[in-house]
Amino acid sequence: MASQKIQFVQKIQDLLTSLALEKAKRKELYDMYFAREYNSGGAAELVFADYSENETIGFIPLADIISCITLLENEIKFYAGTSPANAQYDTSINKVRKLPS
Repeated sequence: MASQKIQFVQKIQDLLTSLALEKAKRKELYDMYFAREYNSGGAAELVFADYSENETIGFIPLADIISCITLLENEIKFYAGTSPANAQYDTSINKVRKLPS
């Protein structure tokens, strides 16, 4: 029984280590979006024409990309202890994510 508990705690530790690494990547990506001025009204605002010709991502609506940026923002707020906006992001995530091969 003790070995199962040790494995359980190790799995939690592994999961949270992954979460911490991914959390840092998400914050970096979110910051990059604004630093490069890809945001709405930014000097290099991201528009659909910027990537529509790409065969692997050209099908993704810009609105879903923006929704994912908002998701990143709300995750950052959540981890910082501030109130994120309550929204349904599953639709955008499912449209944008890569399917396992």
